Amino acid sequence: MIKWFMLPKLPATPLGGGGEVVVGVCVEGGVVVGVPDSVGGEVMKCKVAFDNEVLKKVGMQVHSLLNLNPIMQGHNLHDINELIDKTNRLKCSLEPLILESDPDIPDPIHNLILVGKIINDKPLNKAGVKKTILKAWNPSSGLKISEIEDRILFTFKTSQDVQRILDRRPWSIKGAHLALQSWPPDKTIHEVSLQYSPFWVRIYGLPPNKMTKKNAEIISSRIGNLLEIEEDSQGRIGGRGFMRLKVDVNIESNFPKGLALKREGDTESWVQFRYEKLHDFCFGCGFLGHIKKWCHRPKDPSASWEMAGEIRPYNPMIRASYEGI
Repeated sequence: MIKWFMLPKLPATPLGGGGEVVVGVCVEGGVVVGVPDSVGGEVMKCKVAFDNEVLKKVGMQVHSLLNLNPIMQGHNLHDINELIDKTNRLKCSLEPLILESDPDIPDPIHNLILVGKIINDKPLNKAGVKKTILKAWNPSSGLKISEIEDRILFTFKTSQDVQRILDRRPWSIKGAHLALQSWPPDKTIHEVSLQYSPFWVRIYGLPPNKMTKKNAEIISSRIGNLLEIEEDSQGRIGGRGFMRLKVDVNIESNFPKGLALKREGDTESWVQFRYEKLHDFCFGCGFLGHIKKWCHRPKDPSASWEMAGEIRPYNPMIRASYEGI
């Protein structure tokens, strides 16, 4: 590995020398293998090679950047040239490779694969996870489940099964949220972002004249990225007494619980967000993956919302399934 550094010049010594950094000086685990032809000022830009095998072979000592020492003693110029040649060969072997892609491949395999990750602070039984998934998804033509480090690959045999599973998100496995995304053709498995998951969110506490598409966009921006607005057959919103929005929610952050709505007469009212299919959820920190009893996160000020002197902490009302009394 080659890096360029701005290095201070060597101090002059009573025995002579100094003034310039020379090839062969050892710095921070690397060796200077290139210096400029001309030098001005107090520092000079030098090329430094980092290769543990080379350093071990030549047997050079390591010094800090502010204490550079020439190491020509005990090593002839042939040693240094050999070091430079080997470093250059190493650099050539690590040149980025350009590969072609074929967009005309019929029915590419990545279209039949979903990438997932279980959001849970405690590991789950693998056999139990597979059994639960197969029963819940009931694929029409089989399903292969495999693991690559912290990612789970679900390989289907039909694109219809893939789309059905995506459309019915979010999914949970034994109470733990399953983040699930399709596999883009230009991404590696670990480049597939699992930061966001779609949730249907019910917006309670709005008067009818505030249930509009424009307001749905404004409110959803406080939650995540708006995907869909539930409407009746005539395009109206809020026929069930609340707005229902499908939103891509950042599952790596605490979930927004609601907002204060400015009303006439300089008053405020509370607008409550309720998430459908919200399972293992912490009412202490507002994150997925554990319950309050097992929460080890530091207390987050945003976990409680103060409005008109009233503290509104997380509570079961954030789940859409909560019916109250």
